Amino acid sequence: MHIRPPTAELRARCRTARPREPTITAGQSAPINEAALLDAADNMREGDRWSEIENHYMTAMNEAGGRGVYLMCGVGELPAGHVRRGEHVLFDALGQYRHYHGDFGRCAVVGEPGAEHRKRHRAMCVGWEVAQSLLTPGVRYSELSAAVGDAVRREGFSAFRNPVVHSLGLEHTDDPKPWGVQPQTKPDQVLRPGMVVNVDIPHTEIGWGSVHMEDTVAITSDGCERLSKADFTIRVAN
Repeated sequence: MHIRPPTAELRARCRTARPREPTITAGQSAPINEAALLDAADNMREGDRWSEIENHYMTAMNEAGGRGVYLMCGVGELPAGHVRRGEHVLFDALGQYRHYHGDFGRCAVVGEPGAEHRKRHRAMCVGWEVAQSLLTPGVRYSELSAAVGDAVRREGFSAFRNPVVHSLGLEHTDDPKPWGVQPQTKPDQVLRPGMVVNVDIPHTEIGWGSVHMEDTVAITSDGCERLSKADFTIRVAN
């Protein structure tokens, strides 16, 4: 007896097989979502509550013709319930434009970043450099994730776990969903030209805080093209 694959998985497979439209639309949604996050981060002030920062992001998305899905600062709320000077804040934004998602992450601080924050940020930047060298056709998600994690830990960030690599499109994680497996299980995809993927490099540590770095790229025939535009410096708000 022939059993047809579930509709959701079939649709996801078809989307990854039609590279042109997802790449073009993601190229529009990525910078809109990125700009809204950076606007919210740059306007963060000491004493702000997360709901105020989130509203700033959502408004910026709306004004650009998009729709904000969420803006996260890590696990739960800000540690003190409001922004404190010198405390690093994780920014992770997911937004939509013309039904396609943008997913972007950075870290920001009011005042000056601490020494440990700077050290860990440098380690994550090294990890991103490794990621860029492996974002090319034929590389598996698992290979990319392991190489980035190893690179970050070699830089002295020993508690860092391997990052998440995922596709991006009409859904936040737009990889095919296998039939009958446990929730959150996904296949170990092989990068192909035309795929739009994110390298998601967050870290949350109880008693210390959260940091993040996440960018979107389109896989090309011989490497990748960044759809994110911002540099990798820590965002400093006054």
